Formats: sequence, structure tokens, C-alpha cells
Amino acid sequence: MKTNIHTLAARLLAIIILYLPRLVGGQNTLPCDGSFYLVNFTSGGSQLERLIPDASTGKLIATTIPLSEPRRKITCLGYSVSDQYLYALDFDTYDLLRIDSKGQIQVLGVPANLDTKLKYHAGHVPPLGRSLSIIGRDPATQFDKIIYNINLQGPPYFASSQALISALPVRLNDLATHPSLGVTYSFDAKGKRLVDVGGGLVSTFNYPVTSEYLSALYFDKAGNLYAYGNPIAEDDAQTHFYVDRRTGKMRSLGKGYQGRESDGCSCPYSLDFGMKITPTQVLPCSEITIEYTFFNATGANWQDLVFRDSFPAGVTIKAIEKNSANLSTIIGGVGSSVFRLINMNLILENNTIRLKAWVDDLPPGKYSAQAALQFLPALYGAPLVSDNLLSIQARDSAFFNVIEPKSLKLSSNLRFSCNGDTAYVEAPLEALNYQWSDGSTGKTLVTTRNGRYSLLAKTPCLDYVDTIDIGERPAPLKAAIQSPDRLQSGDQIMLAYNATGKGPFVESWSTSAGLELSCKDCASPGLSALSSGTVYLQVRNAQGCTALDSAYIEVIPVRKVYIPNAFSPNGDQLNDQFYVQGRDGGQIVKWHIKDRWGNLIFEKKDSPINDPSQGWDGTFRGQRCAAGTFLYEIEIEFPDGARKQFKGEVKLLR
Repeated sequence: MKTNIHTLAARLLAIIILYLPRLVGGQNTLPCDGSFYLVNFTSGGSQLERLIPDASTGKLIATTIPLSEPRRKITCLGYSVSDQYLYALDFDTYDLLRIDSKGQIQVLGVPANLDTKLKYHAGHVPPLGRSLSIIGRDPATQFDKIIYNINLQGPPYFASSQALISALPVRLNDLATHPSLGVTYSFDAKGKRLVDVGGGLVSTFNYPVTSEYLSALYFDKAGNLYAYGNPIAEDDAQTHFYVDRRTGKMRSLGKGYQGRESDGCSCPYSLDFGMKITPTQVLPCSEITIEYTFFNATGANWQDLVFRDSFPAGVTIKAIEKNSANLSTIIGGVGSSVFRLINMNLILENNTIRLKAWVDDLPPGKYSAQAALQFLPALYGAPLVSDNLLSIQARDSAFFNVIEPKSLKLSSNLRFSCNGDTAYVEAPLEALNYQWSDGSTGKTLVTTRNGRYSLLAKTPCLDYVDTIDIGERPAPLKAAIQSPDRLQSGDQIMLAYNATGKGPFVESWSTSAGLELSCKDCASPGLSALSSGTVYLQVRNAQGCTALDSAYIEVIPVRKVYIPNAFSPNGDQLNDQFYVQGRDGGQIVKWHIKDRWGNLIFEKKDSPINDPSQGWDGTFRGQRCAAGTFLYEIEIEFPDGARKQFKGEVKLLR
């Protein structure tokens, strides 16, 4: 018996020693905070960087994470939401690697069933975080042929395979999944274009061929795609790019660490859900609506989740109006104060569940509920609890208040038609029946007569009684633009208006051609006058009533321009360009400058005035012209369509 105890202790010690690195590594997870991770390989080994987008400049700020084994050639980098580590493959030894926030590398061995006759250049951890997907390339043909999915829930670590299907031969560099759409993108080094990869099928014709060469891809939480590579050729990666995933076009974001090969990943994923109860104030024996909204930007559809919520005693579910998770098993539900979903499915983007519930004859007070979503990775919450969408506090419960009938007043629900001749009074509660003093029995009283009106509304719990006096009617909404009748071309003024009736107002401005506004939805926009036209205004109040007005403004053309008689192109930023200026604006139809012997030195067509970059810089065919006098002929078309020619001399000073 003693020998058996010693043997058992020895085995236990061996197991602890074997898995000690993994246990310690759990202290150094990487946050899912929108950072990118980029690994570059050079002759000196691998370098890992954390990249943070700078919102003010659009650039990427790099911080080096020192690797414990920098001599390894690291490829197929991916971030796992399951345990918040980086996973990768050693290009030479085929070892599966786990990397923590300190750069400590844990070697997990060569995955079982992985074909080590192939080479692996592209890979990532798919959004569920349970595997590392890598693409095998045939060294003989240099084309990709198979996908291996390495289980990360080990040990043991097993690689299962699936076919890579493509109409054309491909050499894929890196993989990245859009957080909201769930589409996986890659860069085909053979076809020189962005591609998308889904279920092993490569779509190669969605994007144009590009001159850039990309070796690493990563998304941010907003779904913007970034990359690392080279602007012109399949060479050492050294440039960061922003990639328009709709067009495949790229914009440089500056230089980075240079490496022969690179790979990247990020954690752009997020998951949240909110809850709201409406109305927030109810009488006893009333109906409420409970709505849950799930915002799934994890890049994947989820299954086998558990959703649960329970309501205070006296609140009973009447109906399930909407359930996006319609494949789930419902526990509780209609007729119960418990709502639970087993094996819940959660699809990408927005999901909604909406319940109708009955509030019994409860005493006045505040009643709360908060739902929970279980069996997600700890990254998203364990469990993830709902947030009240009707408050600004974080992670607070949704609630409703049961109030006393005397707190509800008919006067709060009085409104009038837009012309003011009809009054509407809506009962402030749901009831079995309504009896107004004028004999009407609908929820809303409609009347064109002034006077005192009373209501008796019966609910299963109480009789509601209140009165209202309807007297003076509001004046109809009217608006009048305040503007001058006449302006000179080039003038700039501020518009205003007067309105009758009670605000606040929503404004919508517009103009005909020749008049330009600084804004279209503000109270007092700026107006630039180019030619005669009309200003239009629509004003809308909170009740939805609208008023229209317009004002015609005559614009008197000035058609004046300023053409300098001398300039000095010496690089001092003063008078370096010879160009046309004018308050009205306008377009240069044609412009010739000749020397004193009649030789054409400068020509320009169809360019705007007031733009120094469109002027003459004192050169001819790239050579500086000598100081002297030059002749110009300019034809200008003004905003009102009139054309005018100008001739004269300009002195070039050196």
C-alpha cells in the first residue's frame, strides 16, 4: 500500500511538471482591446509587435513584445478568444506554439496528423477560438492545396483536414475574419489580389489585381481591414496599409519593421446584449413589453448557449412576439415568470427577442430584471449579463415602476391638429373600456369644441377618473425666411427665420443652383451667393406639423478678377505663383503665356481661379525662366455663365 502511494505521488508530480508551463502561462493572457499583432521574420529571427491604431493620425503605433525563443521562424499567427493567447506554427519544425503577453513561447509539439511534407504560410484562429486553421502549400508547385484545422482544446493536439477549392491556383498569405459579416479574407500572392475564403472555397474574382503585395492582414473592431506588406513587389514587407475591402484598393499608412516574411492577427470581436422594459411607468393590471437585443460582432454564429431571465412575482409572460433564436428550446415562457432558452443559437449582427408580459395588481414601487447569457468564452463574460438600454449606467438592470392612478393626468396627453381646430386627448392607460363625458368610448377623445371633459376608464384592478379643460387653441405653425432681396456675387451672409408656434423646431434648408449653404439642417446657415436663385425652408415642430417658405435673392454679377503684374518664384512662399484671383470664383477656359518673341511658355485649360497650384511657377519644361516680361491671354467663365477675356503683361522677378 505504501509503495502504491509513492508511485501515485510520483506520477502526479510528473503530470504537474509536464503541464506547469501551461498553468503559469494563464497569468499572461492578451487583452482583446483592438490591438493588432504582427510577427516579422528576418535572418536574425522573429520579432513580435503589438500595433495600436492612432485615431488622430490614422497611423499605427508599434510596441515590441520580446520573444523567449526569437530564433524560431513563426508563421500562421492567430488570436484565440477561448483562452486569450496567440497561437502559431514553427515554419521549420512544425511545432504548435502558444505565445502569451510577455512573449513567452510554450511548445505544444507537432500536431498529430499534420502533413509535414507541406509548408504553411497562411493561417489564423477562427472566431470561435477553438482551432488554428492553416493552409498547406506544395513545395514542388508552390500552390496551396489543403486546409488543416488544429484543435486547440488539447492535449492532444490533432489536425483534421479539408480540401481547399479554387478555380485558379493560389498562394494565400494570412487570413482574417470580419467581425460582423463573418467573411474570411486573404491575399493571393499568385493572383496579386484580395480574396475571400469560406468553407475551403476561395473566391478569386471579386477584387481587382493590385500592385501591392500583402503578407499580413488584420481587422479592427469597426470592420476596417489593415495589412502589412510591400507597395510594389513580392519583397521584404515594410509598409502598413489600410485596405478598402469593398474595392480591394489600398492606402499606405507608413513604414514599419522590415522582414522577409510576416504574419498578423487581431481580436476585433465583441459581443453584447441589452434589455429594455416599456413603458417604464405602468398602473397595476397593465401590459409591458420586454425586449432583448443582442449585438453579435464575434465573426461567428454561436450554438449551445443558455439564456435566462426571471421576473418579479406578479409579472407573467403573455406572448413571445419575436424570437431570433428560434431553434432554441424554451423553458418557462408563456404563463410563467421565467424565460429560459436552452441550446440557444445566436447569429451574426443583431438578434432580438420580444416578450409581452402582464403586471398584476402590484403595489406602487420599482421592479427590476436582468438577463444572463451563459457558456461563452470568459472574454465575453461568464456569464454575460444584460445592460439596460434606457439608462446610461453600465450593466444595470432593466426596470419599470408601478405608479398610482392619480399621478396620470389627461392634460399631459393633450395635442392639437396642425391648423389648431381639432383637439386630441389620449387616455394615459390601457383599459377594458373608456367613457368620455361627451359620450365617446374610444381611447382618444377628438373634439373641435372648447370646454371641460372627463374620463372614466375601467381596468381589471381600478377605475380611473380625471378631467381636462380645453380652451385657447395654438396658432398654426408658420415660417418666414429673413434674407436680403439683393446681393453681389461673392457675398456671404447668415440666413435666419421667424416661426410662430411652440418649438423646438427641425429645419431643412435647400437652394437652387447659384446659391450655396454652409449647412442644411441648422437654424442659421451661411449663404454664398454666386448667381441669382431661391432659398427654400421647411420647418417641423415636435408634433410633426410643417411650414414652408421661400425667398428669391437677386445676385448682381461683379465679374471682377485680380491678375498680378509681377511675381517672384524664389521659394520664399511669397508670390511664388502667378495665378488669377477673384471674389466671385470662376473657371479658366484657356490661358496662354508667351515670351516677348511669341513663344508659348505656359498653357492651362479648364481650371479654377483662386488656386495657386493651377498657376505658373516661372518654369518652362522644368527649367527656370530668366527674369523678364511675359504676355498673357486669359478667358474666364464666371458663375453666371458670362465669359470675359483678359490680356496683359506680367514681370517675372529673380
